[in-house]
Parts: sequence; structure tokens; C-alpha cells
Amino acid sequence: MSIHKPYCVLVSCLSDCQVVTVSKSTRRPLLIPDWWKTRYSSAVVDNDRLIVAAEEVPSTLSTSRYDMKVPWNEIDSYGHTNYQSYVRFCFDAAADAVNAGRYATFDGDILRHNVATIQSLYESESRANDILTIISWQSPDDPRELHFNIHKDNGTLLFHSRMQFYPLTEDASKI
Repeated sequence: MSIHKPYCVLVSCLSDCQVVTVSKSTRRPLLIPDWWKTRYSSAVVDNDRLIVAAEEVPSTLSTSRYDMKVPWNEIDSYGHTNYQSYVRFCFDAAADAVNAGRYATFDGDILRHNVATIQSLYESESRANDILTIISWQSPDDPRELHFNIHKDNGTLLFHSRMQFYPLTEDASKI
């Protein structure tokens, strides 16, 4: 007979999202339908647009470059890279940079560092076998903040993100 003591870890998350509807034929944004506004109005906090400004890659800071080919398993039913994949690509680039010793306050497995905030904006699309370049850099103002720009090989900006991490706790360092 074994007795299990309850174990609980409190994880807290706040998410601000902006809903965008897109025309299948033109691939351009459409107005939110009235039925949607009526149905979900109780969940709307305000009507301010969420704007995540694109960040230029700083020429004065050390950056890390990570090139990759989009695998087929990251493709959605429309034939484009799934939006969630870009965050994974950023973590792959961060892991590569950490292992190369490019970030002063990060070492070992980047996944041991818990994300405090993440801001992301999707600018364009990619498809299977597209070659992507991920440029990342550490914020000069906050060493726990990483920035990412993902470009296609033709230079088109696809995605940019800023991730701030919690300080590494002693418990996490043992993982």
C-alpha cells in the first residue's frame, strides 16, 4: 500500500489576446462579426488594440543567428507554419545561443528558466521547407529579457517576440 501526499504547484498566467478574423479568399483581416461581439462581450476587458512594436536588430549589441528549415510537422491545415511553432523556434534559437555561451545570465537548459512574460506579433507566413533565420539578443536593460526576430531567407519579417524570464530559483537549478 502506498500513500500519496498531494503535491501542488501554483502557476499563474495572464493573457491579453487580440482576436482577428481573416478572409479565406483575400487573406486580409475582416471586421469581427456582430454575433461574436454579442456572444463574447462579457470576456472583453477593453477595446484597445494590442500593438507589439517590431524591433530592429540592434547593430551595437551582440546577436545570435540560428538558421532552420520549417519541418512538415509544423504545418497547419492551410499549408502554413502553425502560429504556435514560432515560439518553439525561438526556444530552439535560445537553446543554441545558450549552449554557445552567448547569453551572460543563462546557462544549461533554457527550459529550466520559467517565462514571466512574452509578447509576440505575427507579421507574415511561412511554409514547409522555407529557410528561416532567427536573430536573437539579450536586452541591455534587463539581462533576463531575450528578443527574437524571425525572417524568411528573402528578408521578410515573419514574427518577433520579447520574452522575459523569472530569476532561476535554486530548485530549478537542480533539474
